[in-house]
Amino acid sequence: MSRKNTIDRVDSHNIVGMLKVFDIAEDGTVLNVGTLYNKFMAGGADIIAQLLTGNVAFGIKTMYIEFENGSPGAIVEPAYSVSDGLEYYTGLVSPKDYLRVPISLHPTLSSSDPAYAGNQATFFGITAGIVGVNGLPFSESAGSVAYGGALMASPDQAVPTSDRIFARTYWTDRLFPKHDGRQIGVQWTVRVVAND
Repeated sequence: MSRKNTIDRVDSHNIVGMLKVFDIAEDGTVLNVGTLYNKFMAGGADIIAQLLTGNVAFGIKTMYIEFENGSPGAIVEPAYSVSDGLEYYTGLVSPKDYLRVPISLHPTLSSSDPAYAGNQATFFGITAGIVGVNGLPFSESAGSVAYGGALMASPDQAVPTSDRIFARTYWTDRLFPKHDGRQIGVQWTVRVVAND
C-alpha cells in the first residue's frame, strides 16, 4: 500500500475526551450535571510516548480544577493553544486560581463498541481543600466558581512542577459555584479509537 493511501496520524479524532461535571451534595446526591469535550494537548503526546516505552510514572494521576472568586455571573473562556503548558496555571492571578487534586478513584477501563477490548479510560476527581495552589481561598464565602479543568500526568506527585497537561477544557456555559458542605466532581473519560 502506498504511503499516500495510509492514514498515519493520531489527532483529536482518535483521542476524544468527554467530561461530566457534578455538583455533589453532602449526602452524595448529584445536583447538577453538564457534559462537554476536551482539547488534547501537545503534552498529551509526550505522555503517551512515555507510557509506550513503559514509563508508568507518566500515568494520569492528577486533575486541575480552575476557579474564580467573587461570585462571577459570567466567565469568558480563556484563549489557549495545544502547546500551552504549566505556565498558564502558575501564572493565574487574583481572582483566578486552581486546585490540584489527585484522581480520587482507580481509573476504570471500558469499551466504546465491540471492536475494542478496553479503549476508554475514565478518571474521577473531586474538589478538595480550601486554598488554591496560588493561595486564593476556595469557598462559598469567597464566591468561588469552578469553570475549567485539566487532566494531568504527575511523574512526581510531590513535585507539582513535574506535572504535564494531557487534556484541558472549560465549562464556562454552565458554572459550578462552591457551596459549603458540597464538592464539585469531574468524571473524565478518554476514548482512543483507530482509523478506518
